Amino acid sequence: MLYSNLMTYRKASLTIVVIAYNEEKYIGNCLEAIAAQTVAPDEVIVVDNNSKDRTGKIAKSFSFVRVVNELEQGIAPARNRGFNEASSKLIARIDSDTQLPPGWVAAAHEVLDGRAETITAASGPAYVYDLPIKATRKLVGDLVINLAYFKLSRLMLGHQTLFGSSTVITKLAWEKVKNEVCNDSHEVHEDMDLALHIARFGDVLYDARLSVGIAKRSLDEPVRKTLWRIRIWPHTVTRHRKLFAKYTSVS
Repeated sequence: MLYSNLMTYRKASLTIVVIAYNEEKYIGNCLEAIAAQTVAPDEVIVVDNNSKDRTGKIAKSFSFVRVVNELEQGIAPARNRGFNEASSKLIARIDSDTQLPPGWVAAAHEVLDGRAETITAASGPAYVYDLPIKATRKLVGDLVINLAYFKLSRLMLGHQTLFGSSTVITKLAWEKVKNEVCNDSHEVHEDMDLALHIARFGDVLYDARLSVGIAKRSLDEPVRKTLWRIRIWPHTVTRHRKLFAKYTSVS
């Protein structure tokens, strides 16, 4: 299906922001999946975070994509740049190895259209699309992302968290927190950080309709990085307890 022929009517405009650093292996398939959506996004922004490969060139070959360059290295600065560049009322954020099912944008509108006053953002589950055994793709996603990440994060935060491969945030919520979110991705978990900040202004949802495919490479990370993730979860919560104690005392 050609991108130009997709249905374009929605109640709210929606921008998809794709974060990219040396992603020439994945970015093309990611953008092809966006082009195949049954409901087209209003805008697609690829944030090239100093890639040394063909990431930017591949992204620019898609006529519906706007590429912006973010020189400050890191997921949080790249995400923030994309969110600030977005012109829509809803901002979706995905990774370069994310593959959106054809109805994902339509589902995002179902979840968030008309509810921006009570909901700040929503995320969904994941399956691993490139595992060799098809039967394990959903099972592994359920265990690693949907059970371990979402369930444990909710216990620590007291509310739902966000998942960078499948996030939709309202522009209204982003405008309220864009100058206070933490920018040091090495010291805080950027998705949990964003969820903690915006939860003060409305609900953060988990919705199964926002399910996405992710690459198995996220499961193949070095032990050192896994240990960092285990450390960073409670550290993010502890850091923000002090921060929000300040907000409470002021109010």
